[in-house]
Amino acid sequence: MDGRRSVGSILLARGYINEQALDGALTAQHNTNEPLLKILIDQGFINDDIKAQVLAEQWHMPFVDVMAEKVEADVLALVDQERAKRYGFVAFKREEGVVSIALSDPTNIELMDYLLATYGRETKFFVAPKNAIYGAIEKYYVVGNSIKEASSEAKAEIIAESGEEVSIEQLREMGQDAPVIRLVNTIITQAIVEHASDIHVEPQKDHLRIRYRIDGILQEKQNLPRNIQAGVLSRIKIMSNMDIAERRKPQDGRISLRIENKAIDFRVSSLPTIYGEKIVMRILDKSSAMVPLENLGFLNDTLTLFNNVISQPYGMIVISGPTGAGKTTTLYSALNRLNTPGKNIVTVEDPVEYQMDGLNQV
Repeated sequence: MDGRRSVGSILLARGYINEQALDGALTAQHNTNEPLLKILIDQGFINDDIKAQVLAEQWHMPFVDVMAEKVEADVLALVDQERAKRYGFVAFKREEGVVSIALSDPTNIELMDYLLATYGRETKFFVAPKNAIYGAIEKYYVVGNSIKEASSEAKAEIIAESGEEVSIEQLREMGQDAPVIRLVNTIITQAIVEHASDIHVEPQKDHLRIRYRIDGILQEKQNLPRNIQAGVLSRIKIMSNMDIAERRKPQDGRISLRIENKAIDFRVSSLPTIYGEKIVMRILDKSSAMVPLENLGFLNDTLTLFNNVISQPYGMIVISGPTGAGKTTTLYSALNRLNTPGKNIVTVEDPVEYQMDGLNQV
């Protein structure tokens, strides 16, 4: 025996699931032969963070929030970017000759052997969620490379030093430059990986600030060079079907993308400021809104009360809270619970954020 506890016992001991959920997942595993943790994620009982914490405990490895680590350039040079992304690992620290590596799957013995052979026996392993590892790779490799590439090829600023405005043709050309396209795509992809609800693109006096709203809190992610501001803003406006010639009035737009086999919409708004147009992109991931009410964090008594209230034939429920608190998710989860062929449901929304089959959304 190697002393490792079963995944199920760890989940129960930590209170992540109950016996009923575990029994259901074990039954499904018997039929599909899929890993238990994958089944529980698919069923909505746990997420990637919990999976990583359970694996860390099972394999007696420390858990690490790799996105919070400040990675130095010499450590980044140790890792092959493509291989790191393919196998889900990243080196994030080196102290006294010991290289610290975060990986998402400590059960992959072949990967462990490769890492030991590549980086030597002086290696310390940590477990991190796969999305956090991908986020770190995007943050330290892809974003950095895209910024350098876009900055080196930037053709002009939106307002020339002389005060003359760049022509519409120049703006459109900058928004369609390949390096700028890759940079904007990377910023969006990283936001999805980090489960952000909003992307804020904010012109400042000498740089373009990128912030993500994660768990309701805005977090600064990148400061882009001022000389690529015009290209980045133009690219987002082109994607959103906004008028790139209009820079003095607020505008609204929408983007529909498919990222990692998921359909994701973005509600986009622009606002003129003294340093250029601030753009906010609200990320509308339909799968995140279809969370079962049981998984929203209600206490049992509160959940019972809420289910009783939404089942009433008439009345009003008021849900309030700050940005990112979960108002929209709670409302759509309630609608999803009520959405049956025997009910006529009409919504009045401004705007309609998530389109749901079976509803009459106005």
